[in-house]
Amino acid sequence: MKLYSRTVYRTDGQDFDSLKRVRAHLETEIGKILDSVPNRLHAKDALAVHAAIIAHRERLVDLLTVELESDDWDGEPRNVLSLDL
Repeated sequence: MKLYSRTVYRTDGQDFDSLKRVRAHLETEIGKILDSVPNRLHAKDALAVHAAIIAHRERLVDLLTVELESDDWDGEPRNVLSLDL
């Protein structure tokens, strides 16, 4: 019988089998928030953008600050969205 190791990345209450899938999930969730902003923005709509960001600020912070630690990086965590995947 062979044993296999499996790396699972858990974020946002879900398990992912690769960092690419984690990144895609984060980008999709951020996109959902940005989709609440009107497509064509006029100067007066700047307040709507501001309101959308404020309304979802905690969720945006959670999504934008997902970090990964690795021994290869001397113990320095890196943001998943900044990794070259």
